Amino acid sequence: MALLTDKDIRRIVNKRDLVIHPLTEGAITGLGYDLHIGCIQPLSHLEAFTRVAGIVSIPPGGYCAIITREFVWISGRLAGTLHARGTLAAKGLFTSATNVDPNFKGQMIMSVVNLSAVPIVLEEEQTFITLLLHETRSPTKMLIGTEVAKNTTRVTLEMTNKIYAERGLYANELESVNKLHHYLTDRREHHSYQFDDLINKASRHNSLHSIMDFFRAAHTAYTRSIHGRLYVVLLLATYIFTLCSVLWLGWSILITHSISNDDWRSIVLVAVAILSLLTAFKPKA
Repeated sequence: MALLTDKDIRRIVNKRDLVIHPLTEGAITGLGYDLHIGCIQPLSHLEAFTRVAGIVSIPPGGYCAIITREFVWISGRLAGTLHARGTLAAKGLFTSATNVDPNFKGQMIMSVVNLSAVPIVLEEEQTFITLLLHETRSPTKMLIGTEVAKNTTRVTLEMTNKIYAERGLYANELESVNKLHHYLTDRREHHSYQFDDLINKASRHNSLHSIMDFFRAAHTAYTRSIHGRLYVVLLLATYIFTLCSVLWLGWSILITHSISNDDWRSIVLVAVAILSLLTAFKPKA
């Protein structure tokens, strides 16, 4: 799997295969995206946990749950991993790395533990974990269970119904879990429409993307010294794909009675491809 860099992320985020809402341009790093703290609640050492004006102090040995401010969706073409930021890890804040499955949709929830001998201070809205994105070799259509199971709410429900069920919840622990659950519910009510709208726009079939992907793959194959019959197959496939693209564009314009900006770009790209087909893929001597 190929790791996406900042250039790759900027190319696709909120446009294709990846949605992050709300998006902070400065949080895009050279190898991922730094997620922000949206809500932090203690699940142990509650009497020593303090919060003043958005500044949170986690006591030594304190265990907390953090929910990201951002809503994230990744398509079946991507997979993610979450890693602690080095500056926080150096202070003794531990969080285990975890996977983000293809087709994930929702907010991230992570548990953190202060392994140091002194309190660790976090500020709400600061970045605390990095999402690394990997391109899968083959896209998957497999979903992460039911629609309910695909969002982070299930985690807080499991906290209430399973994790603490064996010994029962103390009142203050239950209050913390309820705050996590209410934060998720409130955020989803306020942002679900915008989030789903961004997902629909990013995941819909786009002729421009398909054409660009195909010619990018064709160029890569050509630069790897395609000869003889393979060249003929590649050239024939390029002709067929270009013809299908033209027909698809025509049908799309016919049924919608309009031409979008992407359609215009696709028309120009197809026209250039048709004019360059005879010279673009000459077999090497």
